[in-house]
Amino acid sequence: MAVAIPSENVQINSSDRATGWVFSPALDFCIFWLPFALAYAVKNFNLMESLAVFFILRISIDMSHVLATVVPVGDRLRRKRLGRVVFLTSMIAVPVFAVAMYAYSKPLFMAVLGTNALVHVCRQQFGMLMVSRRNAREGARGRLFDALMMLNLTAVPCLWWLSSLSDISKTYFFQGDLGYLAPWMPGPVISGLLIAHWIFNFAYLAVTATDAVRGRRVNWPKIFLLLSTWVWFYFGLLVLKSAVFFFAAGLGIHGLTYLAFTARDSARRVPSLRDRFSWRKLLLIQGAAAVWAVVVFYLGMPLPGEAKHFMEPVVALPLIVHYCLDAFIWRRGMFG
Repeated sequence: MAVAIPSENVQINSSDRATGWVFSPALDFCIFWLPFALAYAVKNFNLMESLAVFFILRISIDMSHVLATVVPVGDRLRRKRLGRVVFLTSMIAVPVFAVAMYAYSKPLFMAVLGTNALVHVCRQQFGMLMVSRRNAREGARGRLFDALMMLNLTAVPCLWWLSSLSDISKTYFFQGDLGYLAPWMPGPVISGLLIAHWIFNFAYLAVTATDAVRGRRVNWPKIFLLLSTWVWFYFGLLVLKSAVFFFAAGLGIHGLTYLAFTARDSARRVPSLRDRFSWRKLLLIQGAAAVWAVVVFYLGMPLPGEAKHFMEPVVALPLIVHYCLDAFIWRRGMFG
């Protein structure tokens, strides 16, 4: 499950070259900001147990974007020599790996699954950053500065979350899954990271303001993305101290951007969008997502020992395969 900062050599069609918006101003606003309203409602009105919210967040967005990986991404991977190896290896090796790790240690398996999910979410923000600056001519130093800024916005809040002695839940999928591998850091180290976080934030703002004063073009879509990332990670985890807010916002921001980006790519590559995303395929994906989510949420019911040791890791397979395939979608040529 390799994790690497995506290549900026993301090819796009000519109509996308005019701005740095990931999709368009209106669609970017909907994808990166409206989920905060839903997440705030979920947190403050205890909607996480609501059946409607369950279907909107869990099935319509989260499970669909996981299972939709094989629609455009899987098709693209199978056309490349390396892609075919990656695709087939994921489908064959991941089940063996999952069952073997679960048999060795259930807490370890759950911790690896949750940690991978968290890294995977952070990594997509790097991908969106690369897309938002596809027209920028800032050189290698500017690209490094942006990458460090995104690392600062995602890694520091996550480290605080996992290392803090507060009672905030360290759970991503299953109770305490992140806590099993969570690093413990002394209070002064955490305080130092937070101070460094703010110093870097102000330094980035100062550089951006200086560029604007000197008449250099400011990439506002990139600033828009960075600011929404800060609200998601810092405000959610350190201000609200709410894993529920963080998780609910992430389902929208992460899942919707993934679905929109892969759908747009497929629309460019096939004669008609209907050829790739027909109603039948959408309903099939939604149905599979519903079955998968229901199995996950009700898997806690008593099962025979042997069946449980096999079924629990198998239920997580769509997620693990999704993480493996997603590690390659931002590489050169995958969207061009």
